[in-house]
Amino acid sequence: MRGALDQRPELDRVLSHEFMHALIRTLAARGVPAWLNEGLATALESGNLEWAERQAAAQPPLPLRALTSGFGRLTGAQAPLAYATSALAARRLLDEAGGFAIASLLRDLGEGVAFEAAFAHRIQRPFAEFSTIP
Repeated sequence: MRGALDQRPELDRVLSHEFMHALIRTLAARGVPAWLNEGLATALESGNLEWAERQAAAQPPLPLRALTSGFGRLTGAQAPLAYATSALAARRLLDEAGGFAIASLLRDLGEGVAFEAAFAHRIQRPFAEFSTIP
């Protein structure tokens, strides 16, 4: 935390990101794929995803199915792409389905509903269809 107050925009970004993780955890303590958890936290931390769009333009996005567990196992080059892919997918999900549907999806996951079933019910389309659209 030393020097954090001297870097106010970065501190705000990190606090927003971590707050989103805490909010997600209150809605679903389990069952949330890493891409959705990190994607929502990243997409909502500042609203500016130009960096993610540049990253996605430079390399093909990673498949969301490959991003269900934590990102700690990814290599240095894969990690930024995983965050970019996740943030862009979360933003698209927010744009298409809205926050209420996503909150309901998270609650379903927290209650133990299988991801594919909860996604189809709350987002009104199969995850396989959503995940194949760039």
